[in-house]
Amino acid sequence: MITKNYPLPHLWVYGWLIGLYDLAGVGRALLNRREPSALAGRLEGWRSARRMWRKRQHLVRRRSAAQIMSRLAPVQSPQQVLARYRHLVAR
Repeated sequence: MITKNYPLPHLWVYGWLIGLYDLAGVGRALLNRREPSALAGRLEGWRSARRMWRKRQHLVRRRSAAQIMSRLAPVQSPQQVLARYRHLVAR
């Protein structure tokens, strides 16, 4: 979804950080929870990236980067994300 919806100027600046954050999430799912579905989902996302890029070109013609960024949720810290999903982790 990032490929399709994130404005390109911001993707060039923050894409590496988003990728690193996502990679850490996959690593946590694999190591701590033994959950391979996180990795399978990311691989499927990479397989469909070309199709998403074509959809992105259609979206970019209709909306500016500022319009798209104004609709995105604010960034949350890793601690906030962990707290939000804590109820899903079986202890």
